[in-house]
Amino acid sequence: MRITLAQLRLPLLLLAATALPLLGGCQEKPLKAAGPPKIEIVGGELVDWGRTAPGKLKRTVSIVNTGGDTLKISKVQPSCGCTTAPLSKEKLLPGDTASLDITLDTPTHAGEASKTITIMSNDSLRPTVLLRLKAFIVREIVASPDFFPAIGDVKPGQEGTTEIELLNTAETPITIQPPTLGDVPEMLVRFEMTAPVVIPPGEKVKVVAHAKPLKAGMSSGEVIFKTDSKINPEVKVRITCNAG
Repeated sequence: MRITLAQLRLPLLLLAATALPLLGGCQEKPLKAAGPPKIEIVGGELVDWGRTAPGKLKRTVSIVNTGGDTLKISKVQPSCGCTTAPLSKEKLLPGDTASLDITLDTPTHAGEASKTITIMSNDSLRPTVLLRLKAFIVREIVASPDFFPAIGDVKPGQEGTTEIELLNTAETPITIQPPTLGDVPEMLVRFEMTAPVVIPPGEKVKVVAHAKPLKAGMSSGEVIFKTDSKINPEVKVRITCNAG
């Protein structure tokens, strides 16, 4: 009996359709990480804010378990009280991620600020990881002194005078807006600077304040200077008055 090509085609197609799922089942599956837990800081073990103004600096860092067993983070210890770093979770299954929300309260003086956070876990190869924090604090406008000298020996309703100087440490001119006082209902303050002032590089401007306490006791508040500096768009200087 002669078998035509058309008669052979159908069994071959059926065989191919049956074999494809079997071949697919032979494909290699991705391997899971094996071995003990392993801690890894995403992006490296240095957090660098670069040049920045003084204040509270924030950054979220991710911690990943790249090992094959549960990673247990036993301690997160900042090097000083100026740093906080709450951890989202302490136990990480293989492949899991935890978040470390870092806040660094930098000093007001210019220069490099450097702190550390120690992370302890059950990673047998690296039980202690040191996360370094770094920032270069820039003050393009510096108040001298850092606060208005306190006004004393005045009675409620009388006016006292105090003054500071603002120095431009930048390489370009900076414009300072007239100062404003925060919410201090027990004291009235007027400033002799009533219009914007441009301070050339390396030069100073004097700011004179006249404060009038409205009741006996100590009154204190923040004087705010707005500037066109990209790094220091705002400068805050405290003013205090002690009425007898």
